[in-house]
Amino acid sequence: RGDHAHLVRTLHPDHEDRRQLTPKALRERLDKHAKRARYHGLVVLDHDGPDADGIHRVLFRVSMKLAGADASFAELSSFAVAEGGLRYLTGRLLDPRALERANVKTIADLDRLG
Repeated sequence: RGDHAHLVRTLHPDHEDRRQLTPKALRERLDKHAKRARYHGLVVLDHDGPDADGIHRVLFRVSMKLAGADASFAELSSFAVAEGGLRYLTGRLLDPRALERANVKTIADLDRLG
């Protein structure tokens, strides 16, 4: 939706980008990326948590194009409570086609694959 300030605000303090970049530099990076990216949809497949460490996970698929080429992806994201809410901690990028071939529909399915 173009609200890059929101994305910066919702990063966990331990997120790599937040540790390495100023909020302004991070917003500028997101602005530059947004000029080349067109998002067509996001589907949440599953979520769980919190686990014993307080981590919540979300498995989702994104349909998008980057500079006109398909750049769709799936991700298993981790969130933790910080600064008064759930904040994005990290994500593991996944090939959506590989998930389909392996019939992965839930986090438990993904965990079983290793």
